[in-house]
Amino acid sequence: MSAFCSLWRTSTAGPHLPTAPGPGFAVPSQLDAHREGGLSGTVCSALCAFGIVCAGMAYRKVRRGARGATQGHVVATSPAQDLAGTDAAFQQGAAHEAKGEIQEARQCFQQSMQAGYPRARTRLINIDMLLLDPALPGKLEALWVSAAQHYDSFEAQFLRTGHVSEESWQHLEAAATELTELAKFNLGDWRMYQLYGRLLDVYTVLSRDTKHVALAAQWAVQRAVHPLGQNAYATEESSEKDDFNQAITAAMLYYRRIGDQERLQNAMEFANKHPYAATHYQNSWQTPRTFHSGYRGQPWWEGDSFQLVQRLEGAWEDEETRTKITAELDALLGKGAFERIFSPSALVVPGSVNEDRNGAEWSEYLLYDPKSVKLDEAKCAGIPTLSSLLRDPSNKDAVHPEINKSTVVSILSLDPGARIMPHCGVTNRQLVMHFALKGSDGVEFTVAGETRGYGGDGHAIVFDDSFEHSVYHAGKDRRYILFAMLRHPDTPVDA
Repeated sequence: MSAFCSLWRTSTAGPHLPTAPGPGFAVPSQLDAHREGGLSGTVCSALCAFGIVCAGMAYRKVRRGARGATQGHVVATSPAQDLAGTDAAFQQGAAHEAKGEIQEARQCFQQSMQAGYPRARTRLINIDMLLLDPALPGKLEALWVSAAQHYDSFEAQFLRTGHVSEESWQHLEAAATELTELAKFNLGDWRMYQLYGRLLDVYTVLSRDTKHVALAAQWAVQRAVHPLGQNAYATEESSEKDDFNQAITAAMLYYRRIGDQERLQNAMEFANKHPYAATHYQNSWQTPRTFHSGYRGQPWWEGDSFQLVQRLEGAWEDEETRTKITAELDALLGKGAFERIFSPSALVVPGSVNEDRNGAEWSEYLLYDPKSVKLDEAKCAGIPTLSSLLRDPSNKDAVHPEINKSTVVSILSLDPGARIMPHCGVTNRQLVMHFALKGSDGVEFTVAGETRGYGGDGHAIVFDDSFEHSVYHAGKDRRYILFAMLRHPDTPVDA
C-alpha cells in the first residue's frame, strides 16, 4: 500500500494541485473514463490508518464580525418558506438564519440533525460551504446558493407530500445543472467533497430516470475516490462514518443498472483494495454497505428451513387463525394506522399518484422497537393473533429466536403498479423474510436477477437483501406482508 496513486477530480477549468503524497491504493484506469469533457488533474490519496479527522477541523473558524454579502447569501440559501413537518429546533434555526444569526442557526440545525430530521444536515452544509475561508468568488457563490435553494425546495416538497412531483423534479434538474457547473472549478478539498455529496444526493433521486443513471455513477465514484471519502469508511454496521461504503456501493448499483460490466468490476476491485472498509466483496451482485466474510452468500433461501416460517404458514392453514389475522389487519387499515415510508433515496416509484394518500403507496405498521430490543406491545395489541406468532415459544416476553434482535419487524403495504427500484441492504449478516398476508398475487420479486412470486397469501419468501433486489407490483390489490429481519444461519450463537 505504499505506491502513490492518482485519483480523479472533475475539472474543465484547469489542473488541480496534488495533495501531499502518502500511502494509498490504485484507482482502476477505466473506473470513471466516461466523464463528459474528459479528465484533467490528479490528486494523490493519503489514506490515514486512524480514520478521518474530526469534521470540525474540515473548515476554519467563521470570520469574526459581519460577513457582508456572504451572510446575506447564507440567509438566501435557506428560506423559511416551507416548515411543515419540521421539528422545533429546525424552525428555530430557520428563524435565526433569516436574521443573519448564523452561529445560532448552526447550533439549532445541529440539534435537529442529531434528532434525525433530514433537512437539517442539508442546511448545515449550505451554511458551512459559504462561511469557510477563503470565500467563494461571487459567481461560484451564486451557483451554490441557487442550487441550494432548488434542493431545499425539493426536500421540503418531498417530505411534505411523499411524492417526487413534476415541480420538485424540475428543482432537482436545476440543482444538478448548477452543481455540475460548479464542479468544474477547484473549490478546495472540503468544499469539493461536500459538492460531490450533494451531487450524489441529487442524482440518487434523478436516477429513477434511466438517462441519469450514468451521471449518478460518476458522482458516486467522485465521492468514493476523494481522500475525505476514503477516510470516512465503515467497518461495522454501527460505524459512525460510512461515506466511502455508501458511495462505492452506489456506483456499483448504477453500473449494474446500465449494464456496464467493465466499470462494475473496476469499482469492485477498488472497493476490495480499501485496507479497512468492510467492502471486500466476493460477488458483484452482493454489495451491501458493510460486507463480512464467513457468511454464506445466496440470493434465495428455502423458507421451510426456518422455524418461524413453518410456524406462520402452519397457523395460516388453520381457518380460524387465518380469519382472525385477516380481521385484525382490516381493523388496522380502517383506523389508518399505517405510516408512510419516505426518503428521497428509498427508490420507490408509484404506479400512480394519489394526493389524498400523501405518499402512502409504500407504508408500514411497526411491531418491533429496536431501541428497546422488544416487540412494541401497544402496536402488537392492534394485531394480537399475528403478533403472538412472533414471540419466542419458550418465553412470551421475547421475540422469536430466529428474528434478528437489532432490526425491525413490521407490516408493509405496497400499492398496485408501484416499483421499488434495485438496491442492496445494509449488511450480509442477516436475511429478510416476507410473509404474504393480503394482495400478494402479481407481485414480482427479483433478487440477483432471479424473479419469483410469493406463491399466494399465506406463503413466505426468504432472501438475502445484501444482494441487489427490486419489486414490481403487477397485481390489482394492495399488497400487505409481514416483514422481519432474520438472523443469518451462519451467525455465531453468542452474537
